[in-house]
Amino acid sequence: MTWETRFVQHIPMSRSLLLAAILSIMLGIQTRPTFEVASIKPNNSGDGRSNIGIRQGGRLIATNATLKNLIMMAYLVQDFQVSGGPGWIEADHYDVNAVANENVAPEQVYLMTQALLEERFKLKVHRGTKETDAYVLRLGKNGTKLQEVRGEDSNANHGVQMALRQVYSNKTATITSFAQTLQNVLGKTVIDKTELKGFFQFDLRWGRTSEGEAGPSIFTAIQEQLGLRLEAEKTTIETLIIDSAEKPAINN
Repeated sequence: MTWETRFVQHIPMSRSLLLAAILSIMLGIQTRPTFEVASIKPNNSGDGRSNIGIRQGGRLIATNATLKNLIMMAYLVQDFQVSGGPGWIEADHYDVNAVANENVAPEQVYLMTQALLEERFKLKVHRGTKETDAYVLRLGKNGTKLQEVRGEDSNANHGVQMALRQVYSNKTATITSFAQTLQNVLGKTVIDKTELKGFFQFDLRWGRTSEGEAGPSIFTAIQEQLGLRLEAEKTTIETLIIDSAEKPAINN
């Protein structure tokens, strides 16, 4: 079964900002925010797709999402960074509709989702690290072929995109966002060491064409079309370990 996560309206947020918010809560500087109302219902459609959206103002909408999908979204981790937990966290699917009582920033929604999972799924997790295979994104020998986007155009489309159809075209994004997309495609950590700043226009295509003709591998495409290169190496990554979880009481 395959799944994809789509941000209905993704508002950019730095990981450091989220970590700062979490740290302030741990130090008791503020109370962790929670949704005013939240509905969780089972989804037995059998559809292989899963959509999770954060809407402006502080609303979370998830369709056909597993608990693992929700954990990945709430804690900003990839599938390969999550371990432990009962088997149903990847088998049972849910629809979630949660609304904040006021207009909140995106990083607050992530924290609110964590609180929701702890309350409804009795989720308990802890963080760890592990050594794993990864890819490092570097400049190509002849430099980047990316075109920088400045001014108003830089705000056109700079959310993290899921590229699952062998195309990442007409996307305006930072290199950091692009590296996160590559993680979703490759299933491994991608570390940005290009030192490129700002927003860039991406037009990347790999694999088979729409006519069924064989195209370049993603590694070759990145080098030839973007002027970047991916190199494999060992690295230590952060992981999220599930200690326990329970199926939620279903409500309307």
